[in-house]
Amino acid sequence: SPWMANPSRVDRLRGVLGRSNVETRQHKGITPTSQTTVNIKEFAKFEGYTPFTFITGSPSTDRTLWPDVPTRLVDKFYLPPNFRFNWDVPVVLSPLNPRTVYYGSSHLFKSVDRGDTWTVISPDLTTDDPVKRDGWVTNGGLTRDISGAECYCTIVSIGPSPISELVVWVGTDDGNVQVTRNGGATWTNVRQNIPGVPAGEWISCVEASRFAQGRAYVTIDGHRSGDFRPHVFRTEDFGKTWKNITSNLPDGQVVYVLREDFKNPELLFIGTEFGAFASLDGGASWDRFMGGLPTIPVYDLVIHRPLLWVSENVF
Repeated sequence: SPWMANPSRVDRLRGVLGRSNVETRQHKGITPTSQTTVNIKEFAKFEGYTPFTFITGSPSTDRTLWPDVPTRLVDKFYLPPNFRFNWDVPVVLSPLNPRTVYYGSSHLFKSVDRGDTWTVISPDLTTDDPVKRDGWVTNGGLTRDISGAECYCTIVSIGPSPISELVVWVGTDDGNVQVTRNGGATWTNVRQNIPGVPAGEWISCVEASRFAQGRAYVTIDGHRSGDFRPHVFRTEDFGKTWKNITSNLPDGQVVYVLREDFKNPELLFIGTEFGAFASLDGGASWDRFMGGLPTIPVYDLVIHRPLLWVSENVF
């Protein structure tokens, strides 16, 4: 039946995810838990990680949105503390199978049954830097953060290949660009091959091409460290080498998303802090797209034959 996944704002150890039937409005919680993740024990780590303690709320807090989500307590943890979730958790359907869902934390989760069960298909794909990872302990000045917003070393972008189910790309908020060519059995961090961008920047988007298996696009957002330049790159060899296709994009246009056209491999669209741009030559040059679009941030773009949908604000 037709369905949609609807992630919620989450805290650092609980990625809240639900599935809805758009015809019947029936809802089911499909958050990965210690009960629904079949191989959770293989990846759980406790030593060296600071447990997250909720100062407010009650044991029923995590069931407020999704009443049918089972308890996630594992030895007094909602999930093992090495699993961290960004405030905006990426959830992506496979372009090859609508029953397959990818879900990002510090590790990559995969479900082949629309979220009823999950498998962890990666090690920690982030830097796992304890200074960033445990920032919630000291962040917030006099009052430390307990909202879960201050959580880093997490996956923020997922790009499954439209050509091969074995190829998946992942970008993290601490600068890693990871790719698997064997369905998650092994991963390669190719970030060091991207030239001219400081390490540690937010990987805002990874887009796997539908025209060549080794081709992918990466956009990098450096505004959190004072870098307001646009950064757009393309690889043809699974990340071994990268070409800078930022071209004539003006400074100040921090790039959040890139999408490749369904039919024309040279037609690309990007969303930036101040609007949208399009390229007719594979990124050799860029022009303003949709002249009537207000000066707004474009956080996502969805190409829906024959239309292009724009998300101007995800907050």
